[in-house]
Amino acid sequence: MKKKMYLLVQLILILFAAQEFLLAQTTGKIAGRVTDTDTGESLIAVNVMLEGTDRGAATDLNGNFYIINVSPGVYTLRVQMMGYNALRLENLQVSVNRTSEVEIKLSSAIIEGEEVVVYAEKVTVKKDQTSSARSVSSEQIGILPVENVGAIIEMQAGVVDGHFRGGRLAEVAYLVDGLCVTESFDGAGKTVELEPEAIQDLEVITGTFNAEYGNAMSGIVNAVTKDGGK
Repeated sequence: MKKKMYLLVQLILILFAAQEFLLAQTTGKIAGRVTDTDTGESLIAVNVMLEGTDRGAATDLNGNFYIINVSPGVYTLRVQMMGYNALRLENLQVSVNRTSEVEIKLSSAIIEGEEVVVYAEKVTVKKDQTSSARSVSSEQIGILPVENVGAIIEMQAGVVDGHFRGGRLAEVAYLVDGLCVTESFDGAGKTVELEPEAIQDLEVITGTFNAEYGNAMSGIVNAVTKDGGK
């Protein structure tokens, strides 16, 4: 009986670990700091919400906040606090495996606050980045004159005829929503073909990638598909 319980606990832990692993490969992160416009001091306990979602955060003692496991896409960030004018940060781009950093300044309100609308700069960083990676958003894919995902991959630096930096075809790993879809018979190519219109974010890594990606030596192609509407 004890052995069965032990195996059950192990299985549950493995499932939780697998879920976190998949989320890490299909989502991005938003990080930022909220300060007072006049004094420059950090604001504590400011509510930061992603409009249209149930995700958000509150600033800490240093005015910093973090929103993790955010699906790739364009969002509007709503920032509000008692005694300050509410602020909406529009056109905030989130990419897979990237951190979108924002600096927000709130102005104090005396009687009735007014909503201030600003537009986010398209700057995403990954401070622990050790590889050469390119992210292509759905908006960029819609502009490119391509008919398939392979053509988008071929446009990235270091990729020629499916070879990443001179490596073999079997040394590239393909992932869709965090699941490996690399051809298992000979290891070359992928078993699932996606239409460009179905992709929300495409990440192409050309070498020196993290250990979280297995069974690859030359490159990684990580595709995140779009979510259905409500």
